[in-house]
Amino acid sequence: MFLTYWLVHSGPGHLLGNLAVLTWFSLSIGPRLRRRETWEIWIISVFGGALAFGYLSTSYSPAIGASGGVFGLLGAFIVLDFRAARGRSGLARAGARTAGICALIVMLSFLDYLLRDAILAWQAHLGGFFAGAALTWAILARSGKTPTCLR
Repeated sequence: MFLTYWLVHSGPGHLLGNLAVLTWFSLSIGPRLRRRETWEIWIISVFGGALAFGYLSTSYSPAIGASGGVFGLLGAFIVLDFRAARGRSGLARAGARTAGICALIVMLSFLDYLLRDAILAWQAHLGGFFAGAALTWAILARSGKTPTCLR
């Protein structure tokens, strides 16, 4: 499961939804990071999602879908957005904006969890998100990049 869960989807809608989100994130964060860095974030997020699912889930069913990678790129997007907002409007406003975005993500994820009758690998989402955010922060700190405003 750890190596292949991101390749398996519950149907065409699940696959197309993940591909649409991945395309949007690629267009949003791609210009702000090197291609290699974006791939690193994706791969580490996929494994971060699998590890979190393995440690936190009590289910005997495997995780399926690209959740870890998708949420890892979401974490990268939020880090890039925070760094850009901090440069424009200061730490307090950037922190409030980031907290609001994270609260919205949690609410939408909870709604998705309820609508699917608890059939959602929230553990993979959480692990991928934190892996992607942490790696993005490290990449930016290492390179000294100050991202421009995200579109």
